[in-house]
Amino acid sequence: MTTPTQIAGDYALGINDIEIERLGLQHRVWRARMLDLWRSAGLRQGLSALDVGCGPGWASVDLAELVGPKGQVIAVDRAPSFLAHARALAQAHKLAWLDVREGDVSAPLPVDAPVDFAWCRWVLAFVADRAGALRAIADAIKPGGVVAIQEYLDYDAWSLIPRDAAFQRFVTAVSVHWRAEGGEPDTAIELPRLLDAAGFDLVRFQPIVDVVDPKDMLWAWPASFVASGAARMVEVGRLSAADAAAAQTALARTEAAGGRMTTPITAHLIARKR
Repeated sequence: MTTPTQIAGDYALGINDIEIERLGLQHRVWRARMLDLWRSAGLRQGLSALDVGCGPGWASVDLAELVGPKGQVIAVDRAPSFLAHARALAQAHKLAWLDVREGDVSAPLPVDAPVDFAWCRWVLAFVADRAGALRAIADAIKPGGVVAIQEYLDYDAWSLIPRDAAFQRFVTAVSVHWRAEGGEPDTAIELPRLLDAAGFDLVRFQPIVDVVDPKDMLWAWPASFVASGAARMVEVGRLSAADAAAAQTALARTEAAGGRMTTPITAHLIARKR
């Protein structure tokens, strides 16, 4: 998703099989809203589309199936494990028009010609040069073409109900590490300004916040990150092992008691290139 020239280190949440699996769950949970966003943005059969920072390729498959064989999808990422997974998905689904390419999101994107549509989900938040990334996306889109984006608006809104101090230490540690690596978890706040500077007109800015209980499928989205995220924060020195364990215990206790969780506030944006 990102390169050492874009942030100080690797993708802040790690690149491994556990993260690929977690991203698959995240995609399934958000898929219906993603498809609604794409429809609102005008995605249809026959269009050319770009998946910017495609990760393991979960959304790339949906893009390819929607534009169909008369369209084209170019999926771009830099992580070898993500690229290999995305290519395997394309082959398994027999999507010959899904082309998975290596590339950096802040450099000129590897497209043969400008595309009609671009999709970017939780990628810009990990990029240090977000203005540069949006310029690169603009250069890859036709005039009148559309970019659809999903990013966090307020990551630290993520909390258990009732609130738990140990869990909030974990959430804060993730945000601190994210910013130390050159990213910005709340990047949706700055996107209207950056999109305008890159030559886009903002069409839609929709905040999304959910309060969920353990029976809600959305519970699994943030909950699935706690174990791998806590381990990652211990690995990078942002949390002690005891604090990581306490955060996981707090989540398990809340789940067992039928408590609730406020998800991170997310935003859906649609912008049209001038």
